Amino acid sequence: MKKPIIGISCNLYPATKDRDFSRGRDVNYLQVDYASYIVEAGGIPVLLPVLSDQKSIDELVDTFSALVLSGGADVAPQLYKEDILDARFPGETKRARFEIDLLHSTHKKGKPVLGICRGLQVINVAFGGTLYQDLNSQCNVGNHQVLEGQPTPFHDVHLKPGSQLCKIIGNTTIHVNSSHHQAVKTPAPDFSVTAEADDGVIEGLEFEDSSFIVGVQWHPERLEGQEAESLARYLVELAYEGKRRH
Repeated sequence: MKKPIIGISCNLYPATKDRDFSRGRDVNYLQVDYASYIVEAGGIPVLLPVLSDQKSIDELVDTFSALVLSGGADVAPQLYKEDILDARFPGETKRARFEIDLLHSTHKKGKPVLGICRGLQVINVAFGGTLYQDLNSQCNVGNHQVLEGQPTPFHDVHLKPGSQLCKIIGNTTIHVNSSHHQAVKTPAPDFSVTAEADDGVIEGLEFEDSSFIVGVQWHPERLEGQEAESLARYLVELAYEGKRRH
């Protein structure tokens, strides 16, 4: 059987006058780590551009066997019915609305989903949860912002025994990297908190029904070792099973 196709949502760089060839146009892009992460796990990555038409999104979902929601910019507070608390963090809506529609369509079609960093936050917002807009000003917590691109893990995350996440990773504690100033505040209904940092910041959620919708706040695609690779490998295995059923 051919390798399963894994869709990965793209980041969106808004139109600006500062670029040359793409001046005045939005740009879809994705860091190479995400694609490499899926290739090494045995899947074929396909980048998913931001779309606004629901019919096109539904047809796009038909082209892949599993979905990765990648990291990126903040999700706009209006999408979880809050006012902006700090003008520095307005968030964005265009990509977020696309990913929310993409996620619901993927879920309806019974395909597995892995959310990474912002991807976890999108999952939570899509199903009715809320976010801390800025951990530093809203919570008394430790550092959760390693420098961009830095793969070195620097804090522990504790996984709930018996959870899907714990079974996949094969341990109750994992040393992770993080690069986020926002985090889950109120978990979405029907989701379980399955990973937390020492300071109580939620680092993992998973859907409580039989669907595989799991989100992690750290960046496994930038880590090395079996524990980090296990998430992608499990997602690819589920994608294989889905291809066999269909």
